[in-house]
Amino acid sequence: MLCKAETLEQELSFERLLKREDQGMNWPHFHNAYEIYYLQDGSRGYDFKDKSFNVKKGDLILIKEGVKHQTFVRDKSYFNRFLVKFKADSLGQFGGKEADLLSNFKKDYYHLRLEINDRMMIENILTRMEMESKKNDFGRNIYLKLLISELLILINRYLKSKNDQDSRDHYHLKIMEIMKFIEDNFSQNFSLNQLAAKFSYSSSYLSTLFKEKTGYTVTEYINSVRIKEAQNLLLKNKYNVSQVAEKVGYNNLIHFGRNFKDRTGLSPSDYRKAYK
Repeated sequence: MLCKAETLEQELSFERLLKREDQGMNWPHFHNAYEIYYLQDGSRGYDFKDKSFNVKKGDLILIKEGVKHQTFVRDKSYFNRFLVKFKADSLGQFGGKEADLLSNFKKDYYHLRLEINDRMMIENILTRMEMESKKNDFGRNIYLKLLISELLILINRYLKSKNDQDSRDHYHLKIMEIMKFIEDNFSQNFSLNQLAAKFSYSSSYLSTLFKEKTGYTVTEYINSVRIKEAQNLLLKNKYNVSQVAEKVGYNNLIHFGRNFKDRTGLSPSDYRKAYK
């Protein structure tokens, strides 16, 4: 398939395009520059060598230099998009060790579906770029470079926040899974090391993570689940205290009694008398 090379002669370019009908691109192409594509309205399709996807209102596409891509029509409705192309050299002093503004171009492309607040901030910068690109005022190119740097900083912060949230969600789900395991298996005797190994953690890391996410230590949570079940069994008046202790996972009656009183303020026998 024909693939067209598009060369950016200057350090950066900005373009806004609004079309009511369009046939899309006839062939894939690539640039000698990085590309930021933002769809303010309408819908489009995007093709990369390994994937095709819909681009919707508020979507942002980051494309690494030299990566083949092609847009195509999803429907005949109009679309309104911003396109920024820039070379790494255009960032000048704004890139570097303190903040790698190109860190999110290490992958061939990124497809970001932005929330409304993030869209508004992105559109604000792009609108300022559009206004500046139409002028020939003093410091025009410097200001455009500043705006590109501001845009890249905002995108980097968005992705870092998203990655942090994804990480938090992952660990939240993992802790929920561990809690469910404890609730289903509280009557069994298992050590912290065994529990950690089951979920592929070290015991020290699991202890820290569990406490951070739940406010309990692992042992406190196990005891909490066991004592809650013991309360239910005591009120049924079907088992004696020793049998209740065994059923909820305690081999030591004294240890059971101490934990029960710490949690309820009453001994198991007194609890049964008070609430039966």
